[in-house]
Amino acid sequence: MSDPASLKQALSLLRTANFRPKRRLGQNFIFDHNILDRIADIAGLSFQDYVLEIGAGAGTLTHTLAKRAALVTAFEVDRKLEPILQQMLRPVTNVRLHWEDFIKAPLIEDLKEDGWPLEKEQAAGIVVSNLPYCITSPAIEKLLAMKSIFRRLVLLVQAEVAERITAEPNTPSYGSLSVFVQYHCQAKIVAKVSPGAFWPRPDVDSSLILLQPVHPGTTAVTDETLFFVVVRAAFGKRRKMLLNALANVRGPWNSDIIRRASEQAGISLDRRGETLSVAEFGRLSNAISESLALEAED
Repeated sequence: MSDPASLKQALSLLRTANFRPKRRLGQNFIFDHNILDRIADIAGLSFQDYVLEIGAGAGTLTHTLAKRAALVTAFEVDRKLEPILQQMLRPVTNVRLHWEDFIKAPLIEDLKEDGWPLEKEQAAGIVVSNLPYCITSPAIEKLLAMKSIFRRLVLLVQAEVAERITAEPNTPSYGSLSVFVQYHCQAKIVAKVSPGAFWPRPDVDSSLILLQPVHPGTTAVTDETLFFVVVRAAFGKRRKMLLNALANVRGPWNSDIIRRASEQAGISLDRRGETLSVAEFGRLSNAISESLALEAED
């Protein structure tokens, strides 16, 4: 269980240091011990688990995780939080702090340095993070690019972003981020978090999402790089039919290839990108890949 006394200590340290949260860094720290415990419960931590946290902040979540895991590797970019984190994390010895921008950090090297068992066949890592709003999308992209080392990801994000990640085709929130995450993972919203759980209080609601990586992906894809080129092209300009969306970007195809692929995949080019499921994007990209290979042989 999280320690309510530690939350009071963190808030006291922030106030004593006259710390002013920076909006540009998305600094909204969790100060609700029920939410902290809920996050740790959903993460399903044990003393054999290695945890990655992005944005240690005031250390309230870090402290909670450290009491349930073998090791916590935490990233924080704001050095003004250093004296606060030193005090907050003094009672625990299994936290490794990295004062780096997570997006730019050499993550694998950092995890190896901290002693993560990356050579094991079964993924040992769990990501648990109150993701800074300003880096949500690039952080998720970086994490899923190396999803083989993580068993699950439990992320607190803006409610709007959570809706985009879990959106279904033909809904306003469905887009390239939805397809990207849903290709790499089974994704679901597991809890809603009100602004009152944070300090300072954000202007928006938040949601806790659970991502369970799927290897290699949730649908069969011949060429992942081409798959995502097709997805980005299809969503490049919303409300555009697939033929125009694909023809108007610099892709490795031409109109004849697009038409042949659509017939083979059974997907009409009169449809719009936002109507295609992840599986349909997979079928279309596989058909384009096959058509490209046949053309190369001629």
